[in-house]
Amino acid sequence: MAEKISVQILEAKPRNGHFFCTLSDLCEKHNTSITTVRRAVALLTAQGVISCKAGEGVIIKDFELLRKVTSLNFRVLILHHHFRKQLNDFFELRLSALIQGFSSSDISVQVIYRELLDDVNSFYWQSSQGIVCGNSMVNRVLSACQTYGMRQVLVINPPANVILPENFHPVYYDFDGLVRLSCQFWERTGCRKIIMIRNDRNIIPPPEVEIIDLEEYPTVEAGHRIAERFLNVPSNTGFWVTDDFVGLGIYDFFRARGENLNEQRRLLVNSSPSRLLIEELGIATIGFCPLQIGELSAKYFAGILKSPEQPRDSLVINAQANAVVSQGIAASDQSE
Repeated sequence: MAEKISVQILEAKPRNGHFFCTLSDLCEKHNTSITTVRRAVALLTAQGVISCKAGEGVIIKDFELLRKVTSLNFRVLILHHHFRKQLNDFFELRLSALIQGFSSSDISVQVIYRELLDDVNSFYWQSSQGIVCGNSMVNRVLSACQTYGMRQVLVINPPANVILPENFHPVYYDFDGLVRLSCQFWERTGCRKIIMIRNDRNIIPPPEVEIIDLEEYPTVEAGHRIAERFLNVPSNTGFWVTDDFVGLGIYDFFRARGENLNEQRRLLVNSSPSRLLIEELGIATIGFCPLQIGELSAKYFAGILKSPEQPRDSLVINAQANAVVSQGIAASDQSE
């Protein structure tokens, strides 16, 4: 239905901002239900081609975008496992970099947010040369491949317990490298005991590190509650946290009681090194940059789509340290 509406718009060649039709007009012209029309219009609205508000009907928003999308040789469907009203800044930055990366390779993109995943039918599958998904969507994509036909699929950070077929191309995060960099940080501090507060079980520290697996949703408040348990630990205890919000909560709890974990070099967060809030507070951070992930993944998958017969190794994203960690290591190396 969305494709039919797109063709109808292309044939009419309307100007941006002009009224195009009502939803009832579309129901009558295409002999379909109002529910189907609303879903199709919602997909085109999410793509940025049209806008549609109650009482206004369909308004053309970006005719050139629609023309460009339908004229490109390749089309990629990105299945985004997040709701529009509950956005996560890490994944939105990664998504933005993916879109820009594909655009620079002349590949058009259709993004499907979580609330519209049930509307991904045979049309969207068959009109796309490639599919992009994260680890939470692998089983759904495997099932869709069996139903609608195989496509080239890019899987970012695939789960370890899933065997991927040949047409699934994984992008791995270098968790071993992240742990190695993190251990280098701790070697340059005065901490004799390290406690890891972990919500990502892909991060496996050395055996001497005490692990506390987070059972509740990672928030600043969760960090406060965890920090309260360790208020009286020795001053040479370090906190290795795998979530930025929990790390912020621990930092905030101790700071409110006169202890600056940054100055004491007792806090390390495994998070995006480009996260501004972490950077501004001076918290030591080692993690994976969402912009780098999106840019490198798009370039890697574009090569696969354009030359599928050429063998390629899996893409591995290296861990990065923010300025606080990098400067500390460099200063330590110079003193040595």
